[in-house]
Amino acid sequence: AGTCAQESVITRTWTATDECGNSSDCAQTIAVVDDEAPSITCPASVTVNCEDDSSSAGSGSASASDNCDTDVTVTESDSVAAGTCAQESVITRTWTATDDCGNNSDCVQTIAVVDDAAPVISCPADSTVDCSPALGNGDCVINILSAVVSTDPSATGSATATDNCGTPSISFSDSVAAGTCPQEQEITRTWTAMDGCANSSSCNQIINVVDNSAPVITCPASVTVNCEDDSSSA
Repeated sequence: AGTCAQESVITRTWTATDECGNSSDCAQTIAVVDDEAPSITCPASVTVNCEDDSSSAGSGSASASDNCDTDVTVTESDSVAAGTCAQESVITRTWTATDDCGNNSDCVQTIAVVDDAAPVISCPADSTVDCSPALGNGDCVINILSAVVSTDPSATGSATATDNCGTPSISFSDSVAAGTCPQEQEITRTWTAMDGCANSSSCNQIINVVDNSAPVITCPASVTVNCEDDSSSA
């Protein structure tokens, strides 16, 4: 036996014999070696989405053949580099084929993991809020921070969003148009969901601030005056 399964040492003994039975020998040594590395073929480099399977089960495996070994061992190792955003990366997968005698060869496959899908956003329903009188002055208050009438999302609802590779952030901005009277307005609230790779999607919610309440009036007390007195409001 040699140093590995495919190697051996043959000692060949040659014998010469004449017609009278006299003979002599000599020995020849034949060393059978395996010093050729397997041939390996990598799967194609691929681009996958961040939610897809980036393992060899999903992106393919290398194949190998050898001149002497019919069952070549194929292994893989990954080196992962950060991509341009949190959900992206570049995987350098090195495949190695090794025969029984320790000869090996490598090839490299690159797997680019990308996130190019925007979140899916759902806006709250459009709403109508009534302008209520502020304390003491009878005017409507429609400031978003007002405790009298609130168009804050806690009162009018918030958007929800999902993403293929994480939890998106949700923000909003308002565009305000005048209503049919000074106390009324139409707010177009644009909700935006953004993932860690800056993919975003938006939807609009309409908030109508209306004034449907009549003023509250309080009369002065009824009085009795003499005919010569001033009966005007003054």
